[in-house]
Amino acid sequence: MATKLRETVHDFEARFAAEAEADRLRREALRQQALQRSQRRRMERTHAKGTFRFTLLVLAIIATAIITTIVMFQMFLIVLD
Repeated sequence: MATKLRETVHDFEARFAAEAEADRLRREALRQQALQRSQRRRMERTHAKGTFRFTLLVLAIIATAIITTIVMFQMFLIVLD
């Protein structure tokens, strides 16, 4: 009877150790997934901000060129009068 009990305890300990290891591996996998999601979101935000800033820069350059052209021609009109 004691041998049977000892085997049962050993089986229980072995199952517990295997389940603890599987749980640790699951936690590590979940942590890795969360880290990857976080990095992906950060990259998407950085890309969106960069696109917005680039668009704003292009619009500023175009506006500067238009304003400079208008002012230049107005100055020519003033000088020629």
